[in-house]
Amino acid sequence: MPRCTHGLARLLRNARFPLALFVAGLVVRLHWNLEVHPLEDYVYSDMRGYWTRAARFAAAPFEARPYQAFYPPGVHLLAGIVRMAVGADAAWTVLDVVYAIFGALVPPAVYGICRAAGTGRLAAALAGAVMVAHYPSISLGGYLLSEPPFAAALAGSTYLALRFLAAGHRRDAVACGLCLGLGAWFRPQILAVVPFWLALFFYARRRFAAAPKVVTTLACPLVAALCLVPTAVHVHHHTGRWGLVSENGSLNLVFGRCHATGVVAHPAEPGQVRTAFSPPSLLQLARRKSRPGRPFPQLDPAGALRIEYDGYIGDARIHRKLVRECMEATGLARQLRYAAVHVWMLAYDNVMWPDSGRRMWRAPAKWWERTIGRTVVPLAAVALVVSVVGLWRRAWLPLLVLAGHPLALLAVAAVFFGSIRLRVPYDGLLVAMDAVFLSLVGRSGVRGARRLRRRGRGASGETGDEQRGS
Repeated sequence: MPRCTHGLARLLRNARFPLALFVAGLVVRLHWNLEVHPLEDYVYSDMRGYWTRAARFAAAPFEARPYQAFYPPGVHLLAGIVRMAVGADAAWTVLDVVYAIFGALVPPAVYGICRAAGTGRLAAALAGAVMVAHYPSISLGGYLLSEPPFAAALAGSTYLALRFLAAGHRRDAVACGLCLGLGAWFRPQILAVVPFWLALFFYARRRFAAAPKVVTTLACPLVAALCLVPTAVHVHHHTGRWGLVSENGSLNLVFGRCHATGVVAHPAEPGQVRTAFSPPSLLQLARRKSRPGRPFPQLDPAGALRIEYDGYIGDARIHRKLVRECMEATGLARQLRYAAVHVWMLAYDNVMWPDSGRRMWRAPAKWWERTIGRTVVPLAAVALVVSVVGLWRRAWLPLLVLAGHPLALLAVAAVFFGSIRLRVPYDGLLVAMDAVFLSLVGRSGVRGARRLRRRGRGASGETGDEQRGS
């Protein structure tokens, strides 16, 4: 057999599990996107906004429009480029396939994460298989939203961070930074993990003398920062203001600190349009007020349920004023209660949007919500606590690296707002956390049992010697 053929055969043999997971995930998602739930059949609300901005970009790529910079540019730039390349009609089929590929990347990445964190092949394959059949991510892959590419970036950056921790190769740091930076084009909250990972890597370097060099470690955030240069230019081009990715962050903070169910911006000058936003999770929370005997969680608005003002929907000055007024009206205790409600709603007491508004998809979404909320989430919470407590042990360090993005999600949700839809892209990481945690606990249990047997044998031997001596 030629050397190149032998090498290819060995590569395929070593990659058989992730390759099988990718193919299985791709088949499931292609069937969903092309036959069951095509993206083009669900163009409303956020999806319509993305498609409208994509059409504007395709028609006039360099025309300045402030509303083009309100959301992160990843989705509408991707859709716009596809539309420019193949036309408006064929673009939907291409996007169906592209979104299926984004979703199919997560199961093999989960497998790789588990293996990099020290689990066996079987446990890693089972974790990947869970994500092949994971309905919430399959469902979101059938809408023109930011979650599918964001989930791929989350899983990819975590896998590369674990590889970097183990070997310290610069290429892994650069690739991890690239995943983080490009992921921020779709959801900038992915960058919230960077301070945590840097602190963890420097702690590991100091305590275990096994982490990579400082200069090599800093390559990751440097590459991520370079990826934000185009998005900052994009914001400035459309608005005349400087920002990193988009202008919707301050609006989300209004929802988080005021607990309003809607914000409406009325046009105050030429070129502005009436714009309204309502987070589905807060709307669902508001409906709970009519249900007796359900004290937590409840919507507790700082003022009006619906906030209205004249001006641009992304005006951060107006938003900061609203946030300040809400925080002064509520006080620290209510603001902390808001944060607790947001974190709770990452897993409970709401149905994932957009499925929540579709009768035929609401039932499977609710079933998966209950199942994940009763199994994956509680075990991941235990794993998180144990990994923090066991930070001084080298064996638990990969689990804490893996927990970086979920920890960042808790912080982001506490400050802004939470929903199951916002958590779903992280589900692959939560499943991997569970697999790694159970593997570590199992190994600790086996080692403990062996030590007990050795002690028992030693004690019985000493007893026998004493009896013979007497």
